[in-house]
Amino acid sequence: PVTESMTAVRISVKRMQNTESALLTSKRMAPNMIDGISAASFKRIGDGDAASAMKRVTGVSIEGGKYVYVRGLGDRYTKTTMNGVDIPGLDPDRNSIQMDLFPTSVIDNIVVAKTFTADLPADFTGGIVDLATKDFPSKKSFNVSFGLGYNPAMHLQSDYLDYEGSSTDFLGFDNGKRRNPTKGLNQIPTRVDAVSGNSLADEFYRINGEFDKNLGTTEKTSPVNFDFGISFANTKKLNKKYTLGYQSSLSYKNQTDFFRDAQFNLYAKQNETSKTELIPFERQTGNYGVNNVILGYLGSIALKSKSDKFRFNILHIQNGESKAGKFFFRNSLQGANWDAQQYNLEFNQRSLTNAFISGKHTRDRGNWEVEWKVAPTLSTMYDPDVRFTRIRVPDLTIRSEAGFPQRIWRTLQEYNIANRLDFTRKTRISGLKSTIKFGAAYTFKYRDYSIESYQIQGGIDGFDDPQIIMMDENLMSSTNKNGFYYTADFVDGQGYRKNPNAFTVLNENHQSFYLYVRCST
Repeated sequence: PVTESMTAVRISVKRMQNTESALLTSKRMAPNMIDGISAASFKRIGDGDAASAMKRVTGVSIEGGKYVYVRGLGDRYTKTTMNGVDIPGLDPDRNSIQMDLFPTSVIDNIVVAKTFTADLPADFTGGIVDLATKDFPSKKSFNVSFGLGYNPAMHLQSDYLDYEGSSTDFLGFDNGKRRNPTKGLNQIPTRVDAVSGNSLADEFYRINGEFDKNLGTTEKTSPVNFDFGISFANTKKLNKKYTLGYQSSLSYKNQTDFFRDAQFNLYAKQNETSKTELIPFERQTGNYGVNNVILGYLGSIALKSKSDKFRFNILHIQNGESKAGKFFFRNSLQGANWDAQQYNLEFNQRSLTNAFISGKHTRDRGNWEVEWKVAPTLSTMYDPDVRFTRIRVPDLTIRSEAGFPQRIWRTLQEYNIANRLDFTRKTRISGLKSTIKFGAAYTFKYRDYSIESYQIQGGIDGFDDPQIIMMDENLMSSTNKNGFYYTADFVDGQGYRKNPNAFTVLNENHQSFYLYVRCST
C-alpha cells in the first residue's frame, strides 16, 4: 500500500443573513426576544416597502401605512435604527421613522427586538426595529424588475381628484413652483403698508400676486400603480488577502389611491353638564385622491479579508405625496350651524440621506471581535404651500362667501451623526461557552423646525368658484384697495419676522459604557 499525506485544509464560509433559516437561527440563539422578516420573504411575497413587510411580523402592526406599533404600543414607544445605529425621523410629532420610505430592494432583513439587552439603546419601551441594508454580495448579479398594480375601485376612474403641481412631482420633490413668496425677506410688508402707500407697498403687491392662484381640484383619470427596480452586484479578488465587493440598486414606486365618501369628524363634549356623549362639531365628507412616489438608491462598497472587513454605504430616499380633496363641510360648534364646500390641496416632500462607514476585525482565531460604526444622516421634511379653502353655502342670511383660504409652509431639517464601538470576547466560564460584550455609543442630533401660515382675506363675497379667488383682478393692488390680500400670522407689529411656530434643538445621547455576559451550554 501507498500512503500519502496532505496538509490541513481550512474552509471558511460567511453565514447568510437574508434567508428565513438564518433569521430563525438568530432568533433561537439571541439572548433577548426578537422577531423579524428577511429579504427572501420580500421576494416571495412581493412586498414593495418596509411598512408592508412589517405587517407580517408577529406582534407588529402598522398605523396609517407608515408607523410601527410593537405589542400594541404607539410609535412613541418604538425606536428605529439602521445597521444598528440611530437614524432621525421625518415627523416632529412622531418618535419612529415612517417605514414606507424604505423599498425592500435595499434591505437584507428587518429585526424587531421586543426586550432589552445592555447593548441596545435605552430610549424605547415597546420595541426597537433595526433595518439591515444589503451587505457584501455573494456573487455577480444583475436584476431588473417591473410591476403593475390595479384596483378597480381606485384606478382608471374618470372622477379622480388632482391639482396642478410642479413638473418634478413624479420624482418626489417640488421644483420651486410652490415656493413661499416671502422667502428670504427679513421684513414682511402688511396690508397697512399697501393702504398707506409707503415704501413697502410695491413689495406687498408683488407678494400678493405671486401666491399660486390654484385653490381648487380638477378631475382626471386615475393612473394604475407601477414600480421598477434595477440592481447590480459583483465581487473581485484583489490579491491573496483582500476581496472587493460592490453593489448598486435603484428603485422607483408610484402608487395612486382614490377614496370616495370619506368622512373626517372633530368630536367634542356638549355644553350641558348632564350630557356626556361626544358629538361631531365639525364634519367633512367627500372624495380625495393621493399619489405617492418613492425613489430610492443604495450604493455599497466593501473590502474584506479573513480577519478584517471594511464597508461604506450611501443611501438616498426621496418621497413625495400629493393629495387633493373636495369635501362637504358642516360646522355645528356651539349651535352655529353652517355649511361649506372645502378644497384641500397638499404636497408632502420627504428625503433621507445616510452614509454608513463600518469596520469589523477578528483576532485570536475569532475569540476577539472589534466592530466600529459611524453614520451621518440628513433628513428633511417639507410641506410647501398646503392650501385649505372653504366656500360657504348661501342660506337665508348670507350669500356664498370665500372664507379665508389658508396656506401653510412647514419645514423640518435634522442632522444626525451616530457612533458606536463594540468589543466581543468568546471564552468559557465554569465550563460554559460564554460571550462577554462591552462597548460605548454616542449620538448627536440637531433639528430645525418651522411653520409659516398665511391667510387670504378680503371683504368680497359672492364667490362660488375657488379658482377665481386669486385672479389678479380680484387681488388687492395699487388700484384695487378692496380686493383679497394676504396676512401672515407670524410677524410682529412692525412686519418683521417673529415666528412662534419655530424651534431648534440639540440632543446628545451617551451610552458611555455597557457590559453584558452571556453563558450557554
